[in-house]
Amino acid sequence: MLLAIFIGAPVLFGIVQQFPFLPRHLTLIGALTIGIPAFFLALAPNPERARPGFVKRVLRLAAPSGVITATATYVTYKLAQNDASATAIQASTAAVIALYVVATWVLVVIARPYVWWKLVLVAAMIGGFLLAILLPYGREFWQLDPTQTPTVLIALGAGAIGSALVELLYWVSQRRARNASTPAEIAAA
Repeated sequence: MLLAIFIGAPVLFGIVQQFPFLPRHLTLIGALTIGIPAFFLALAPNPERARPGFVKRVLRLAAPSGVITATATYVTYKLAQNDASATAIQASTAAVIALYVVATWVLVVIARPYVWWKLVLVAAMIGGFLLAILLPYGREFWQLDPTQTPTVLIALGAGAIGSALVELLYWVSQRRARNASTPAEIAAA
């Protein structure tokens, strides 16, 4: 939602020429970072009892992660658009890569604590993206062009920074939860 606002508003005012994603890009990213992993993670056994404050706990990580992801993607897209040697598809590909890298790191954080099948799940999602972006059929179908090295490096750099910020956010959130002492504070954490 934040990404749509970050890029949709500038498109309306002429700051950005076009929305960076095709619907198929969002299908690819959504399937590999949300849809398929959520299906398997939701089926995992969980010995914890339900406790109050679920929405607040989820939003504490999800909302800032969304801002970080949207910012990394927007900055990547703007920088790629400013590269005169990059085509519109190459700039869009850079935005897709940045979004995928940060969203995958959010998946890595959510998948904790790790067990073998969670690691296989994350590796399969990464493998799926690499197949989509590296194989000629995948590039053609998903309309991606990772051949512009400077824009891909910008995307990977923005993705790495965004991932580091998501990791920092996770550790701060965990520390806050550990420092909670009363049942009300624990529920709020």
